[in-house]
Amino acid sequence: MPLLEIVAYSYASALAAQLGGADRVELCENTAEGGTTPSLGTLEAVRELPGIKAHVMIRPRGPGRDAETGMVGAAKSASYGAEAHQVRGFEA
Repeated sequence: MPLLEIVAYSYASALAAQLGGADRVELCENTAEGGTTPSLGTLEAVRELPGIKAHVMIRPRGPGRDAETGMVGAAKSASYGAEAHQVRGFEA
């Protein structure tokens, strides 16, 4: 059965996705930067929404951050936090 996944850039957009019938959100922040790893606070709030799963964008924050200057460290840190919050999927 197909799932409806919606990109959510905030708790408010994740809530709107849930109310609109989404099964899952791809959670990220900072639309101006093309989507970055969400804060743990945002992740915690979205995890409290009933009936919706979250995949988390793992991408470093800030301009000039690329694979050689922080992607590995950012991904590692974010994935540990997400794992602690029982996130089941990641987007990179």
